Amino acid sequence: MNLLSLFFPQKIAVYKSKYNSEIKVYEFLGRKYIEVGRLMQSGNMVKQLFSQMLKKFHLQHQPYIKRILVLGLGGGSVVELLNKTYPEAEITAIEIDPMMVQAGRKYLQLGKSRRLKIIFADVFKLPRSKIKYDLVIVDLFRGEETPAQLGEPSFLRYLKSLTTEQGCIVFNRLYFQKHIFEANQFLNKLEGIFQHVDTTKVYFNLFIKAC
Repeated sequence: MNLLSLFFPQKIAVYKSKYNSEIKVYEFLGRKYIEVGRLMQSGNMVKQLFSQMLKKFHLQHQPYIKRILVLGLGGGSVVELLNKTYPEAEITAIEIDPMMVQAGRKYLQLGKSRRLKIIFADVFKLPRSKIKYDLVIVDLFRGEETPAQLGEPSFLRYLKSLTTEQGCIVFNRLYFQKHIFEANQFLNKLEGIFQHVDTTKVYFNLFIKAC
């Protein structure tokens, strides 16, 4: 451990990426995290965000959740939490950036994840799947930006078709400054497609559960 990281965040690695420009790995207070464009992509804070979300939506340890789809794996912190929360669940994660996964495997806990299948692909260009999931996590970011295709009604309807009868989709959106307006616009689209839409705010993120 870098002793200076006990006082200030220390940059310990940089990855050049086709999709995220620079992926930076930091160490602070004995913990490592991944940052892109000044936004933390993976690390303990991300796990805390998603842990609070699962608790607020009453999704923790639900026995019916056996198959999970994660759109936007990043460095794998969300998968680490899902492994702990749903130890028997099979997880499929789609990630466009192999450098992000490489950083997660080397510096975080991604290499230790169980029951995980990783697909390197652009989620918007994949062939349509007929597999059904009990929980779909949508965590798609490039820095602070969310892909515009995510708001396309046809893609949202496709995501809806991937859920089981009890299943739901959880979208993660930033919720500060200009992102508040964008998140509210996205929420309005979801309310026109899904029967049940709930929200919960955790720090500067808005989580939207759609069923």
